Amino acid sequence: MIPVVTGNADALKQMLVEGRASVHDVWNDGIYTPLWVAMVLRKTEIVRALLQAGADPHHMMPSSGVSPMLEAVTFSLSNRTVEKEIASLFPVTNYFEDKSYSALHLGTAGLLHFDLASAVRQPWHLTEIDRRAGDGMTPLCIAAIRGDSNAVKILVGAGANIDTKSTAGVTALGWACRFGHFEVARFLLLETGASVNEQDNFGTTALQEAVGRREGDNPKELWSILVKYGADVNYASREGTAPLISAVQVESMEAVKFLRL
Repeated sequence: MIPVVTGNADALKQMLVEGRASVHDVWNDGIYTPLWVAMVLRKTEIVRALLQAGADPHHMMPSSGVSPMLEAVTFSLSNRTVEKEIASLFPVTNYFEDKSYSALHLGTAGLLHFDLASAVRQPWHLTEIDRRAGDGMTPLCIAAIRGDSNAVKILVGAGANIDTKSTAGVTALGWACRFGHFEVARFLLLETGASVNEQDNFGTTALQEAVGRREGDNPKELWSILVKYGADVNYASREGTAPLISAVQVESMEAVKFLRL
């Protein structure tokens, strides 16, 4: 559906009215819906139009553990403007209770106000340090999404498992790279030995996440440190997407040049 990819909301609305497109369309063997594609491409007005037309935010991508709602929640936890704008279109208010987020989850997410360093010294909080919520999120994953390097260091220092994955199959390093957080990624690589080529449920690696972003703290430095620590520049995901293709998809000439060196 070309309007979804190009971000032409008016054309999309017209196609939906005329019955030439549906919010229930699926592509690539039923994996991708228009809503999912719009979220991946950060097309805010397309996401808005699809939700208004009845797109299901809870539609689960086959074999991935991912839904548009889960993606919206991660967007809401990030500190990125476009992602937070998209997240505001979704009813995420009750999500954290529904998914049984612990006090440590909520505190790390900034939804409860307490001193994290003090909290992890308390036995009842320490028992929650590797707890996976209903969506598989751990406090460390949340800290990585937020780009909160101080929280990441506190949690790792308290014994958090760096390789625990969310339901989507994403580690803390993967989350940090997805949202372009260089300092968090650097700490996880240098100080904890995080697995650089770990794949999520789509077969995506940290390098693919990093080069597939349009913004980030220090994008070239992030790509460089991933490669320095062994990221495979030629690895292709389950859909056959290599890092170079990810860079082309977001029209990042800088990333394309970097990967071709």
